Amino acid sequence: MKTNFMIVILGFISFSTFAAEMAVSSADNIIWVNTKVLKSEVPDVILKADPRAKDIPPDAYYEVSIGIHNDNVGKIRSGDDRGRTYGHYLHAAVITSKGIRFSFKYDEDLYTKNAQPRVLRSDGLYDTTQLTTAERVMKFVVSTREQGQLLYYTGALGWQQLDPSGSGPTADMQHEFHKLVKASRQTINVDGGSPKNSLLAEAAIGVQAEYRVNNDLKLKGNVEVGVSYSTAKDASSLNLKGEGAIEYKPNYFGFKLSAGVETKVFDMGVNYAPYVGADVLFGEKTSCGVRATKSMGDTMNYQLYNVPNVTSGEMDIMYTAGCTRKF
Repeated sequence: MKTNFMIVILGFISFSTFAAEMAVSSADNIIWVNTKVLKSEVPDVILKADPRAKDIPPDAYYEVSIGIHNDNVGKIRSGDDRGRTYGHYLHAAVITSKGIRFSFKYDEDLYTKNAQPRVLRSDGLYDTTQLTTAERVMKFVVSTREQGQLLYYTGALGWQQLDPSGSGPTADMQHEFHKLVKASRQTINVDGGSPKNSLLAEAAIGVQAEYRVNNDLKLKGNVEVGVSYSTAKDASSLNLKGEGAIEYKPNYFGFKLSAGVETKVFDMGVNYAPYVGADVLFGEKTSCGVRATKSMGDTMNYQLYNVPNVTSGEMDIMYTAGCTRKF
């Protein structure tokens, strides 16, 4: 545990030093957005001379994000509908004129495990009796990342629920989706008891940089280290996140490609979750995209049924699709 913690801290310090040196050596291309300067205060002559000034954000705006998770997408049958298999999220935020982001985030994921062998029905489909845990997390988050400074800070307080009852939005979604597509496996959930509620607190510090190659092409990167504490047993962790992205937007349409890894250090070991993502940008306010995430290493299983694929022995790839809209 101590060795893993030192690796995380040393990596964070190294990136901080690198980012600071890059900002000094490439000051003409590194963009630090200062929201204290409003777009209305930028003279037209500056906008014409340097199009980068158009990136200065407005006084304040709102943002809403929605999305779903699944370990099987269309003909991509990489998952077995067990373990972490379904989920959805709803995030809403207001970003102030000072670049402070206040967010409300609701996330729900379903974890399942077979309770007994499946039973073949007369119509050729299978009934599967399964154990479930629905994890619901609702939290309020404050972040300074929108200020565009080299260092940013994030803090959150929230509520976490582990529900083994076999009912709720994600369990119903799985059941109804299987009926809709006439999946070979129809689910029957075991009532495992009453939900357990916990308190959640998070804090993090991050380093970010943005390098503009030209007016249409930007490179972005950030590293973040933080802690997550929950009163739920075995649900606390030390977290390290890193992401790099390339964004190309020559006109109304554009795209963003990203890759990163989220690492959790906890009592029983270390979990790595590398991911790749692709987003389509529509104007200045809308984006929709997909992401594929692969959980590796040791498994956090306070949900009880965060289990690997029964055939491969590995955690399934989780596919996410979502959209974000600014107002």
